[in-house]
Amino acid sequence: MTIKKPAKKRRKKKLDFTCDNPGRPFGLKTLRDMLEHTPGFATFFFPVLKDAMNSNGDAIRCVNSYLAPSDTELMELGIPAAQIENYRRCTDSSLLVVVLAQQNF
Repeated sequence: MTIKKPAKKRRKKKLDFTCDNPGRPFGLKTLRDMLEHTPGFATFFFPVLKDAMNSNGDAIRCVNSYLAPSDTELMELGIPAAQIENYRRCTDSSLLVVVLAQQNF
């Protein structure tokens, strides 16, 4: 009789997040998922988001490197087509994720 060894537990790798995001910015759905499920992301992102809301230029650039809501995502939220460009700017688009970031901080 052979005895099975217990499977090794896979640890979730803690990711390091930096400003500016080295990859492409994320849409709202992806960013929401990251805030809720990616270890350490909300802890990194929420203070940056707060600084951006206080008009810190470096923080604004950082948030913009992570968040780029699509036209479709913004229209699904009921934002009129004439205002979509306004909601692409950091201070407005950040409002769409600030509560999630705070909840997962």
